[in-house]
Amino acid sequence: MSLLYAAQKASYEDFVREYTPADATWLSATGRNLLFKSVSNRDVKARVAITMRLLDDGADPSVAPDNVNVLHVLFDQRTHDTAYEAPMLRRLIEDGADINLVSKRSGPPLAVFIQHGPSPESERVPFYDVLFEQPNLDLNAPYGNGTLRDLMFNSAWNLPLLRERVQAYESARNTLQPIRSSTRKPTTQFATEATADTVDCTD
Repeated sequence: MSLLYAAQKASYEDFVREYTPADATWLSATGRNLLFKSVSNRDVKARVAITMRLLDDGADPSVAPDNVNVLHVLFDQRTHDTAYEAPMLRRLIEDGADINLVSKRSGPPLAVFIQHGPSPESERVPFYDVLFEQPNLDLNAPYGNGTLRDLMFNSAWNLPLLRERVQAYESARNTLQPIRSSTRKPTTQFATEATADTVDCTD
């Protein structure tokens, strides 16, 4: 059994028989690592166990050849137990997977989840929880001829729970913005003059 096959098709027990920790940093000729295989394992328990083991051993979830990352691949799967997978999703993002990465074919990862996530929509909520706790989620990321937000509100996808999350997320951000602005200290002439002497360290 090849390691690639084991990551995508086998149980965790069968995978570790073929695996060494050094394999976690392996890259294919196309620039993909084993995480691209593990997050597409149809057995959800194996998916989570193998992916978490790879992350523990140093696999890089920020790898994104052709602007496709492990989140695009994960959200394209048809079988999910989102409550069980949510800690894995959070770990992938914390370790560097870009939630806003725009694929030419698929758009940002959340667009893939909108189109391929489980039904009923309530089964998507644990993933929503992880995604909307991210302070940098870009709802205006480009998608098709519009934006991710357009896909949520102006398309045939009827996802009321998602729309509620979007509205709450935007409301919270709009509330925080004036607070942050009002707490800024006024700029003094001294500060302005001091800034002018800052060394430019860019190449």
